[in-house]
Amino acid sequence: MLCRAEEIEGSITEARGFELDADQYAASLLMPRFLFVPAADLIKNKPPWSIAEALAAQFQTSLLATALRMIALDVWPGWLVCHTRHGRPFCFKAPSVDDIGRPPLAVDYRSAAFDVVHANASGLHARKVAGDVWFAAAKHRIAMEYARAYPPERVLTFVRLL
Repeated sequence: MLCRAEEIEGSITEARGFELDADQYAASLLMPRFLFVPAADLIKNKPPWSIAEALAAQFQTSLLATALRMIALDVWPGWLVCHTRHGRPFCFKAPSVDDIGRPPLAVDYRSAAFDVVHANASGLHARKVAGDVWFAAAKHRIAMEYARAYPPERVLTFVRLL
């Protein structure tokens, strides 16, 4: 592998770009679309975390990598959002989902994700909430959320507007 000297200590933005490229390459290699999508279609009527767990076991990948692949390939058309007590490290939207803005930086107190992050609630939490819990532009809609703890001290939430 060859790299230029300026790539070794590049900016944080550049490093994130390289890391994202590497993550996408690894996901494509370990969970190729032509195998992943048909496997997901067989279990598509289950809740998203059940799908993610089954696919992670089948492809021998981490739960997070599998959940991200589900979003990237539109297996679960919604959002995957990560929160900590200090904010939102990342969120990803499935390609087919309308872009109505990003989820809030701080997890809303009305969300099951709040319970996981701030009250250390364990297990899986599925809940219908007002759409504006997740998106300011969704005041007159309902959101379905599926939250779960993801150590250390994070919550991952699949969110879909109904």
